[in-house]
Amino acid sequence: MPLFFRISATDWLEEVSEISESWTVDDTVKLAGILADKGVDVLDVSSGGNHPLQHPHAGPAYQAPFAIKVKKAVGDKLAVSVVGMIDNAHLANDLLEKDGLDIITVGRGFQKNPGLVFAWADELGQHVQMPNQVSNIMPNSKICLSETLLTYHCRSAGASVVAEVRSPPSRSSRFRSSWNDR
Repeated sequence: MPLFFRISATDWLEEVSEISESWTVDDTVKLAGILADKGVDVLDVSSGGNHPLQHPHAGPAYQAPFAIKVKKAVGDKLAVSVVGMIDNAHLANDLLEKDGLDIITVGRGFQKNPGLVFAWADELGQHVQMPNQVSNIMPNSKICLSETLLTYHCRSAGASVVAEVRSPPSRSSRFRSSWNDR
C-alpha cells in the first residue's frame, strides 16, 4: 500500500513582518528529499490554513508552483500531488504533462459535480469506452478521457478524493515495486 504524506508547503507568513520565521517552500523541498529516503511514496502538496495572519495568494492552481519546485528537486524518487483550485481539465492536464507533476487531487470540484471526470473528459475531447459497470447498464454510452487523466485516475469517495496512480512506463517499475512491497 502506498504511503501518502500531505504537507503544507508554506505557512504564507513570509510577508508578515511580525513573524520572523515560518515554514517556507524551501523547507518543504528539503523535507521532501528526507521523506523520499524514508519510504514515503507520494507527497501531497497543499499550503496554509494554520495561522490567522497568513495571506495566501489564491487563484487557479495557486499551490502548483510549490509542488513543481518539489518535483524538480526530488525527480522520480517521490510522486508529487498537487491541490488547490484546479478547476478545469486543460489546467489539470498541463500540470501533469507540461509541469511533470504525478497526481492531481481535486476535492471541491467533485463535491460540486460528481460527474467531473466525465465533464473534464468532454472538455479534452478524448474518447474511451465506458467502464463495464456502467456500460452494462448503458451499452451505447461513451465517455471522453485524456490519456493523462486515464493514467492518473481519481475517483470520488464521499467528500474526499482517492487517487489511484497508473504510472506511465517510465515510472511504472518504481511505483509497482515500492507499493507492492508494503
